[in-house]
Amino acid sequence: MPDGHHIPLGDLLHPRLGRMSVLSVARHAFIVVTLLAVWLTLAPYTSLRPEDYEPTGAGPINYVVFGLMAAVAMMLLLQDRLAALASAATPAMIALWVWLAANAVLSTSPSASLTRLALVAFAFLLAASVPLLAQSEEAFNRCLAAAAWMLLGLCYFGVIAMPSVSIHSHLDIVEPHLAGDWRGTFAHKNSAAPVMAMLVFVGVHLIRSGGWLNGALMAAFAGNFLLFSGGKTATSMCLFVLLAGTLMTRLGSFRALALAAFVPLALINLVSVGSVMFPALDSLLEVLPIDASFTGRADIWSFVLDAIRMRPILGYGFAAFWGEPVSANLQIDSDTAWAAGAAHSHNGYLDLAVTLGLPGLLLCLVVFLYKPLKDFAQARRIDPANSLAVLFLQIWLFNIYLASMEPVFLYRIDPGWFTYLVAIFGLHYLARFPLRHEGAADRG
Repeated sequence: MPDGHHIPLGDLLHPRLGRMSVLSVARHAFIVVTLLAVWLTLAPYTSLRPEDYEPTGAGPINYVVFGLMAAVAMMLLLQDRLAALASAATPAMIALWVWLAANAVLSTSPSASLTRLALVAFAFLLAASVPLLAQSEEAFNRCLAAAAWMLLGLCYFGVIAMPSVSIHSHLDIVEPHLAGDWRGTFAHKNSAAPVMAMLVFVGVHLIRSGGWLNGALMAAFAGNFLLFSGGKTATSMCLFVLLAGTLMTRLGSFRALALAAFVPLALINLVSVGSVMFPALDSLLEVLPIDASFTGRADIWSFVLDAIRMRPILGYGFAAFWGEPVSANLQIDSDTAWAAGAAHSHNGYLDLAVTLGLPGLLLCLVVFLYKPLKDFAQARRIDPANSLAVLFLQIWLFNIYLASMEPVFLYRIDPGWFTYLVAIFGLHYLARFPLRHEGAADRG
């Protein structure tokens, strides 16, 4: 045995680390740092008490930090993976970004649209880089698990040691009726719940990949936090996706996959948004044992649909409708005028239509719905046992269904949206490039 002076430091820390180059270590560390920076946000443990509350939003620090991180990601890929990154610039993706840029310039508030669009661009670059930075599937799983456990640890630490900034309270300046709902490091339980649901999927993926104990514990801790967050929509969607995702792995053709994925999505939106578009459907819902107003969302949907009819082609501009003078000054039915003060449409598809116009909505449907499913079908043809493709499919499914009740798409650097982006780029790469495994991975 050689003495310790002749053993590389990497081997002393971990035999696998000793076989990795400095570039590989930097790439894997950057995956963890990126996921944590987005999931934790740059302002974790936000106080919602009146004496401390300051709306965070996308402050200047977000642009600086995530802009620099996007530049670092490009540098880490420079040596051998830029070609793979460039493949993500598909014709549909290019068309979407051309429309986004034009829409921002023609926006009712061009400066706000262009500024906020820059943050979305950073999110795209980072999310497109994350799957490419890993040396192998196993390395990606370890990075994903490390970031997930750190997030879970910090969320539970907040609930136990700092409940005033980790659990909603009746003293909160906004939505005091959420008192008791866990939010952990997040500013709101509606941000915490979707991420916890996706960590359940990560845990299940780790189980499928052979990490039984690690995966089971992660799914249990994330699932428990999800329940205590009070996120009913995220919880029900999580359970549904676990079942639907399992079913879809047994389907062979793209047509069957499309029916399994999109028919439930169409029904959800027909029952919800359709209830304010078709009076007969609304009358039917009134006699059913459900809240036909969808906890006040119906008035918001009605308000947004009226706004879309006024500017169906260009919309009002990317991120330039809600919270801007344009929404408050619209001359719309007084019965739904209160909805002008809402934070968003409570439907990701309506948000796309009201901001980007119907052409923008169509492009987003192609890029964010059609293409990822097509990529999943191709990835499964290449490797039917690909567990990573199933994980990405579940994250994709969860978000397209969640978008029926909450904003998801193009939501700047939001944790849930970013995780969704990582999944759709991951599916893109799996459909085009062979998946590396530990034994066959390169050493750099």
